[in-house]
Amino acid sequence: MIRIEKISIDMIKKNPSLYPMDFNKEKWEEFARSISQISILEMVIVKELDNGYLQLSGNSRIKANRKAGKDEISVIVVDDIELDLKKKEIIKNLQPKEIDPLERALIIDRYIKEENLSKKAASEKLDIARMTLTVWLIILEYEEKYQQAIIDNFYEKDGANLTLSHLSLAKNLESTTYNHELATRYLDAIMDYGLTRKQSMKLKDLIKKHPRIDIRKAVEIFINQEKLEDELVNNVELNDEIRELIEIFDNVNSKMEGMINVSTQIDKRLEKRLLKELLLTEHKLQQISIETFGKTLDEAKEELL
Repeated sequence: MIRIEKISIDMIKKNPSLYPMDFNKEKWEEFARSISQISILEMVIVKELDNGYLQLSGNSRIKANRKAGKDEISVIVVDDIELDLKKKEIIKNLQPKEIDPLERALIIDRYIKEENLSKKAASEKLDIARMTLTVWLIILEYEEKYQQAIIDNFYEKDGANLTLSHLSLAKNLESTTYNHELATRYLDAIMDYGLTRKQSMKLKDLIKKHPRIDIRKAVEIFINQEKLEDELVNNVELNDEIRELIEIFDNVNSKMEGMINVSTQIDKRLEKRLLKELLLTEHKLQQISIETFGKTLDEAKEELL
């Protein structure tokens, strides 16, 4: 019976003496490549033996899994080595889920090095957009912690949120700041707070502008601001005076965001003046909160957020 199984890699054998005289290895490999997403990512097909499995195709996949430190691999198990039309159709409909991002990157990277290709040449040979190929390979530039997080997300593990898109943003941050450690702290924040791509892009732009910023505090401000904005937008229990007051604050926020997004550098004298204005505004808001509600803004934050 032809089936999909997850087996120990050590159980897969390819000793020449185990193959029948009429075994056509090239035929199996050609078929495996033809049904794979990309030719070099050929499916692993094996024949069951009394004490293991005979490898029929998928050598690059097996090597990549070994390099990634995996003990098991998903394979297609067949009863015999005869590759007829009926068997081909069954196998086509039995393909395991697409290989995980790390395995794919290891195989492509090995192919590029063995063939001595540039990324541009490899993308043309494999018929993959160069940008796509670059994103696929980024996973190899980051530590095992982030590689595993990508794999966990691929297999839809609870709480796993890191994607190759996030790694691409981190790489962009690293290439402009020349700071790998900063990029990893950025990735840690994405993982710990479950940031969306939109939030991640906003955070990346802020870090690029201010590399010494406290990343976690910045993230908490983003999240709290979005939470409060959503709650206020959906709150219909406000009278006209309160709505007018909120509009005033919204206008202030909009003007401040406009200033933040100005590309020109603010000189030190003006920077100090603006920071003092912000501190004064904070003190005024603290005063309003205490006199109106009998609590500081920090106390309100603890209560509401």
